[in-house]
Amino acid sequence: MDATTAARLDELRARDTTGIYAGDGPLTGTDPEGSLRVTLDPTHRLVSLEVLRIDRVRTPDGLDAALAGAWRDALVSRLGAQSAAGTGGARPVPTAEPVRRIGPSRELLERHRIRTEEHLSGRPRRRPGPVTGRSRNECVEVHLPPASSRGRVEALPAWLAHATATQVSAAVAEAFADAYSERDAR
Repeated sequence: MDATTAARLDELRARDTTGIYAGDGPLTGTDPEGSLRVTLDPTHRLVSLEVLRIDRVRTPDGLDAALAGAWRDALVSRLGAQSAAGTGGARPVPTAEPVRRIGPSRELLERHRIRTEEHLSGRPRRRPGPVTGRSRNECVEVHLPPASSRGRVEALPAWLAHATATQVSAAVAEAFADAYSERDAR
């Protein structure tokens, strides 16, 4: 795992309340019809895609549906492995102590002052938003929503009807890589 992925994984784990980012290994999934297989990194970003049955992904809708199914299978396989190991899905135990109202501490007020000064300093802030990635041949586009590593895939129908399995795999992976790099640059 490279340093960028490890840093992104640490950030996701800090906010993770479900344990979905608990594993360090890649996730692999195949769609229900066996059309394609995806490999995701621990942060759920696409690493590779392999088209197994090209006849099932000859239409843009078929490609998007197969990709969604394979992605879902990869995520479910991680959850299934956690359940079998007894590491996922544990609910917090409620405490019997009543919640006490505590006034703001000096440290809390200082952090708020610093955040306010940073906000007013005019520094550009990262704005999450949708991004679009394109393959090098511009036949495949991926539209990622603000908080997801998986988005809608669109492909030119004429190209998709004649492309080989290797070409489709490479173009989809390039489009995702382009979208991820655009998001990281923000």
